[in-house]
Amino acid sequence: MRKLVILAILLFATPIFATVSDGETIRESFTANGSATTFTFTFKCNSSDDVFVYSPVIATGLPIAALVEDTDYTIAPTGGSYLNGGVVTISPALESTVALRIVRRIKQSQETSSGAIKPATIVAALDKVTRQVQDAEDRKDRSIHLSESDATNFDMTIPGLSERESTYMFFDSAGVLTFVSGVTPDNVTVSSFMETVLTASSAAGASNTLQTMLVYNVKNSAYGAIGDGDTDDSAAIQAAIDAAEAATAGTVYFPAGTYRLGTALALTSLNPQGIHLLGEGRWNTFLEPDSDIIAIDVAVEATHFSIKGFTIRPRLGGSSTTGEAIKLGDGTGNGVSYFELSDITIRKDSGGTLKFQDGITLAKGFTGTFARIRITSCTQYGFHAGSVGTVNNVLFSNCDFSGDTTCFFGSNMQACHFNTCAFQKPPIGLELNTSCIENVITSCWFEMDAVASGIGLIMDGSCKYNTVIGGHFIGHSGNSGNAIKLDNSCDSNLFLNIRASLQTVKVLINDSGSQHNIFIGGDAGSAVTDNGSSNSYLQSEDNEWLFSEGNSGGDTRVIFGSSTQGTMVMNGVTAAELQAAAQENAGLFLTASGGADPFDAVGNLVIKPKNDASLGLYVFTGSTPAERVKINETAITTSVPIVSTVVTFTDSDTTPTVAGSNSFLTNTSGVTITQFDNGIAGQMISIISKGAIVFDTSSASRLIGSSVDITTASGDTSLWICETGGTGSSVWRLLNWIDVSVDNS
Repeated sequence: MRKLVILAILLFATPIFATVSDGETIRESFTANGSATTFTFTFKCNSSDDVFVYSPVIATGLPIAALVEDTDYTIAPTGGSYLNGGVVTISPALESTVALRIVRRIKQSQETSSGAIKPATIVAALDKVTRQVQDAEDRKDRSIHLSESDATNFDMTIPGLSERESTYMFFDSAGVLTFVSGVTPDNVTVSSFMETVLTASSAAGASNTLQTMLVYNVKNSAYGAIGDGDTDDSAAIQAAIDAAEAATAGTVYFPAGTYRLGTALALTSLNPQGIHLLGEGRWNTFLEPDSDIIAIDVAVEATHFSIKGFTIRPRLGGSSTTGEAIKLGDGTGNGVSYFELSDITIRKDSGGTLKFQDGITLAKGFTGTFARIRITSCTQYGFHAGSVGTVNNVLFSNCDFSGDTTCFFGSNMQACHFNTCAFQKPPIGLELNTSCIENVITSCWFEMDAVASGIGLIMDGSCKYNTVIGGHFIGHSGNSGNAIKLDNSCDSNLFLNIRASLQTVKVLINDSGSQHNIFIGGDAGSAVTDNGSSNSYLQSEDNEWLFSEGNSGGDTRVIFGSSTQGTMVMNGVTAAELQAAAQENAGLFLTASGGADPFDAVGNLVIKPKNDASLGLYVFTGSTPAERVKINETAITTSVPIVSTVVTFTDSDTTPTVAGSNSFLTNTSGVTITQFDNGIAGQMISIISKGAIVFDTSSASRLIGSSVDITTASGDTSLWICETGGTGSSVWRLLNWIDVSVDNS
């Protein structure tokens, strides 16, 4: 027993010496030279997890892309222990324009053990705590904090969120932290101190940055706009615009109010920094021009400007309104570029009587955006584009157009996009007139009023290579016009999944020069007057499939599975003519047995040779009738998807089947879809997401279209086409993804 006590006394009486020095270095800095790859640090740490490596640019002090351990560098201890420091090895070597910082940051954690507590364990724990305190002291020294010599009654507490919103933080004359609101560029001046901060070389760049931040309040005393609806504020507002243009950039701000305009507001911005006219929202800021006055006139080749947040209406009591609400470009060939107009309403006067002649005119321009524009009534056009030059690469998103004659009239438009827009209750909805090429119209609404000649969409005068995807063309009772009309050599346009209702003739192709137009899906091709040639229709309506191939004197229609007969019917052409057409023009020619139902019990289309031995299924290998292979010995079966059925995927199914339909709803639970099973090459499907769904496009194996996975939210729509069909091996490519959460402007 005495020996054990002595041993315990000796054990606990063993002296423990300090292993962490006061003021111990915890960071080391190096300058790269383009060749060195190893850098030694001498401070103590517990493991490589306590070491952080940074590489800032020497000229700016800003870090380059974050360095990652085991990817950009490795760490090894010196002499087998990190208590001796360590070595950082960089690969590849850093350029001489950057520095290297190696910093110790001890993790705020403590391991525990149920075993015996040994002196070494206690020493290691105390060392770790001491190093953590040193790290905290280092961070404190590198942060903003009060000096220990300051008075003890200073309160540097930052107030709560509601108290500090929209305020500026500064130190008052007593050195107390203070928060103040209501500070604007108009009541704050920059002192001469800036002369010592900015050098001659940096002043120009700093000036450009400050100018883009300047706000010119039209109600400021320097300009004097009133906004009471009676005072003519034209001169005051123009003075604010001129001040912004003199500074080459800035935002002209219109607080809530009604601004009477006796003359047009002229915007002549030619500066890359841009001039921006900003109202307080269409429900708060109103511009009311006098009779025949344009509200905003951008009559030169302005660039990098925006107009946002207004309602523009004629002033009540005026006599006439022959001008536009907004004029972009002029009649001499001047156009505008890199612009944005958004959140604007153009309407009648407050009494509901006077209208503008045109809502917006865009004489010429490129690379611009119109978003959430609402034009409710004009005596001529809601929007008039391309009157003197080309309108190129302009987006119209979530806009609502209306006019007494035409909602939207466009000429010379190229590569423009109309997305989820509405064209409502005029005689004509959207007219693309004269050389409108390669434009895209997606998911738009066309509503024709109860007039005999109402037409939703007109393409007139060499309009080519345009694409219309989705959308609804609706007529009212008494409307005998057309959903779509093509005239004067409009060819090679594509219409996909168009829905049309209440028109006697849904599609009118008015002249022989309009050709090679294609209608796929929807029902727009079910009531056609076609005076053109080589126009094609493939659509599903009551299980009716229709295909058209041109010949002299009009188009031939072949209907498969007529809703009235349930059989394959060939209208307007003899078997000999079909055979001749196939031999001369077709790569594939097929018929079915006379009078037999071409569909089997499960809905597959069965292709069989007809009684006439000369007819059947031909696959042509060349350009002459002799270069073909006839297949008529056995029945050939191919699945035909039923495009009119909407199918909901099963919850948690990551490889849902797409057999039997083209339209699908996802489940509501978050799953990752890796492929669509049982696809047919050439099959197109649309997917409407009901919740957070991930499409695995990053692996580029079964779903192709993005280098990263696509995550959709509820309401998002995606369009896919099957590149390779099969069970368990279908390959699909993404055609389009509409993200409803994104501001499309």
